Amino acid sequence: DQVVVPNFVTLKELEFKAMRFGLKSRAVLKYLTEAFKFALPALPASDRDFMHLISKMISKRKNPADGMLEFLRQQGITAQRLSPKESALANRYMRSLYVSGITPPTQQAA
Repeated sequence: DQVVVPNFVTLKELEFKAMRFGLKSRAVLKYLTEAFKFALPALPASDRDFMHLISKMISKRKNPADGMLEFLRQQGITAQRLSPKESALANRYMRSLYVSGITPPTQQAA
């Protein structure tokens, strides 16, 4: 396999598309998918257990921000600006993602 690192202009375009469209952008999705497939085999086996959230994110085309907004909508929160209580709820959701990201899937059910 050959690895071609994108030039600076291409990286800036990907950055803009990632910020604006997230994983709905085909270019961003393709870049992340290929980078993930390339990097995964090089990781120590002990680290591969922690890649489940990235794999899920790519397959569902939803990043953590998408998940947080979906979670807030399920709670009936659709405001552009959040109250301190709503912000705390969003932070707890993001913390749960963080904890699940540092816990191997084999230990999550326990």
